[in-house]
Amino acid sequence: MASASDDESIVVWNLQTMTYQALFSGHENKVEYVSFVKNELSKQNIFYSDYVELFSKNLVSGTNETLPIEKDESTEKKGEELNKKLLEKSELMKKNIAMGLDAKKILKEYMVSCGRDKMIKIWDVTANSCIYTMLGHDNWVRTLAVSPNGKYLLSCSDDKSIRVWDLKSGRCVRKLYDAHDKFVISMAVNQKNPIMASGSIDHTIKIWECK
Repeated sequence: MASASDDESIVVWNLQTMTYQALFSGHENKVEYVSFVKNELSKQNIFYSDYVELFSKNLVSGTNETLPIEKDESTEKKGEELNKKLLEKSELMKKNIAMGLDAKKILKEYMVSCGRDKMIKIWDVTANSCIYTMLGHDNWVRTLAVSPNGKYLLSCSDDKSIRVWDLKSGRCVRKLYDAHDKFVISMAVNQKNPIMASGSIDHTIKIWECK
């Protein structure tokens, strides 16, 4: 289970032992929403995305100039620890492949989050790291939803817009400006039909056809 907080952090909890498992930091204001990526197609799109490839290359080279991750005093230490974890997991992946198992599905877990810093973040839970930050909204980002086909991440914001992001490239591919007259604070996507619903403090609920 993952929980988001006004203290700008995200915590992952182990429900088998009912204990704290990992802390994720990187947002610069209150975190409004966090969710695990459950859609297998979405996981594949993230795994094979352009930004994950860039993220991995920079880890190997020891640089983070082009990475959308946060810099702090312990960045170098975190990088060394992350490289060690990735090495350990790559060895485990080789063993899983040798056993005929799909190592990608076994090892990789992702989360998405958004908050009052106007940011949308994608997290690699396995590596305990933010791998990409999406920027574009002009106000608080309230909630997120993954499209049924696994290709897109949808977001709604207090800037009155709904945006569609390509999970493979990390880019915004569609913007619904003035989707509502006031803050758009909630949204949900039907996983069987191409329909989305959004709610706003303008006292309206809108139903959208996703094409």
